Amino acid sequence: MTLLWYAWVNDGLPPEVDRLDRMAAGTKSCWSVVGSKFPIAEDGLRRNPRMERDRQTLLVQLETWKARGTKGAAKRWSKDASSNALSIAQASPKQCLEDAQPIVCQISDVRYQISDIKSQISNSDKKHTLIGFAAEQDISPPRKKPASSITDSDCEIVWQIFPRRVGKKKAFILIRKAAAELAEEYEQDDPAAGISVLCERVQKFADANKTADPKFIAHPTTWLQQGRYLDPQEAL
Repeated sequence: MTLLWYAWVNDGLPPEVDRLDRMAAGTKSCWSVVGSKFPIAEDGLRRNPRMERDRQTLLVQLETWKARGTKGAAKRWSKDASSNALSIAQASPKQCLEDAQPIVCQISDVRYQISDIKSQISNSDKKHTLIGFAAEQDISPPRKKPASSITDSDCEIVWQIFPRRVGKKKAFILIRKAAAELAEEYEQDDPAAGISVLCERVQKFADANKTADPKFIAHPTTWLQQGRYLDPQEAL
C-alpha cells in the first residue's frame, strides 16, 4: 500500500529494490511476492499497471474539468466586458449627460435624506446610564453575504489536484473561501469564477512537489490557511 501511494504521488517508483525498502520498510524481504506487481516501464520507473490505468483516467478527467471551468470563466468575463464596452461606445456625449442628470438628482435627494436623519438622531433624547449617555446604536440593517455558488463538485476538482490529500471536510470550506477571494481579486461577482484560477495555482504547487518527500508536503488545509494561493506565481 505504501509503494502504491508513492507511485501515485510521484508518477512511478525507482527501480532499485534497496531504495524501495527505505521508502517502505520490509519491501526487500517480501520482494519475491511484491516485485511482480511493480514491473519496470519504458522510462525506467516501476509502476503498478492497474493503478496506472486508473491514475491516467483520473488525470484526463481532471484536465477536462479544468478546461471546462477555465472556458466558462473566460466566457463570463469576456461577455461582461464586451457588453459594457459596447454600451459605452454606442452612447453619445449628449446622451451620457441626459442619462446622468436623473442620477445626480437622486444622489442629491439621498444626501438630503441622510442629513435629515442625522439631524433627527442628534436631536432625539439619549438614554441615560449610571456613567453618562449611552452610545448611539447603529440602525442600519446587517448586510447579507450572497449565497456561494461553489458546489461540492467544484471543491472536488480542486481537492483532487492537491499532491497530499488530508482533511477533506475542512479543506472544502477553505477552498470556497479561497475561490471567493480570487473571484473578488478579478472583480467577478460569482465566487465560482475563482475555481479555475485556484485550480491553476494548486496545479503549480503540485508540480513543484512531484519529487518531494510526502511528509514534507503541506496539507491542503495548511496551504490554504496560509493564503499560498495569493503568493506570486513564481513562488507557488
